[in-house]
Amino acid sequence: MKYFKRIILSSCLSLCLFILFNSNLVSAVEYGGLNIAPNKSEVDENNTLTKSWFFYILKPEEVKNGKVDIINNSDKSTDVNIYVADAFVTEDGVFAPESEDKEKVNIGNWTTLAESEVSLMPKETKTVDFTIKIPNNTKAGEYAGTIIIQNKKTSKTDGSTDTQIITKIGARMYVTVQENVVKELNSISSTKKTTKGNSLGIISVGVALIFLIGVLIAILIIKKKAEKIIK
Repeated sequence: MKYFKRIILSSCLSLCLFILFNSNLVSAVEYGGLNIAPNKSEVDENNTLTKSWFFYILKPEEVKNGKVDIINNSDKSTDVNIYVADAFVTEDGVFAPESEDKEKVNIGNWTTLAESEVSLMPKETKTVDFTIKIPNNTKAGEYAGTIIIQNKKTSKTDGSTDTQIITKIGARMYVTVQENVVKELNSISSTKKTTKGNSLGIISVGVALIFLIGVLIAILIIKKKAEKIIK
């Protein structure tokens, strides 16, 4: 009997560890009743990951508007801060967001949230709009970031704060920046036009020189004939 109990306990422990370290299998991770996820308008039914993460393919200077849902599944009201941070993927494939105070250079810098604080009633969901604008000089490539919510510290009437656990939850964002083909084609076209213009200019100068040489030769011939006649 003890043998079977050990097997059951071992199996349960293994299952818990498997779920904990493979959060990709869970559509949305929730802590303390708080949750964050892409709005329904962001979801692609052919890609189940879009229910938890954001995926965009953009070009330099392109602007994309998006929506993220902040969810309170608890029975208490709560206030949260919301911000965007850059992130990176380690060699082992681990997704690692940068700290809030670190300088934002990619997605954290490109993304502007309509709100930085959200108040939620029990069981309430609020949608926050955001805008991504890719800078003109952005190199083509893959970029990672995350939209993070963090519960605010509660203050007492005397100004002090309660001891509480600060919870941070994030929704990943992956942006693929493509090369701006149109600009490259325009650049090539402009170069061709410039080359063509220069060629026409050179031809025009050449024709003018030939004409002047012809006039000079004609003058010399007429002058020689005139001298013969005088003699």
